[in-house]
Amino acid sequence: MSEGYFAKVDEKSKFNDILKSIELQETRSLKKLKYNAVKKILLSDIEFQCLLNPISQSNFIYSQYGQFSRIGEKGFLQCIAISNLSTNAQLIAYTGGRTFPLYVSYAK
Repeated sequence: MSEGYFAKVDEKSKFNDILKSIELQETRSLKKLKYNAVKKILLSDIEFQCLLNPISQSNFIYSQYGQFSRIGEKGFLQCIAISNLSTNAQLIAYTGGRTFPLYVSYAK
């Protein structure tokens, strides 16, 4: 079980908007959401950067696992963890069973 700050993603979202939302949550010391990583994906730096913009659209790298990203039995988010092999940065995507992210978290 892990915890993180999640930002809502819509069709106009840009990665910088996501980062600002997460930073604001941290600054305000809001409660982190608990999640489980149901799928872990490792990417090169180039692949990871391509994933970030546009962040709101479906991406073949994780879209096939969207069906597993739902609310778990105990109310925790079931997410897809996507890691950058070069920098260890991690994008956590919650899709709600869709092929595109509804909420994401980011950790360096």
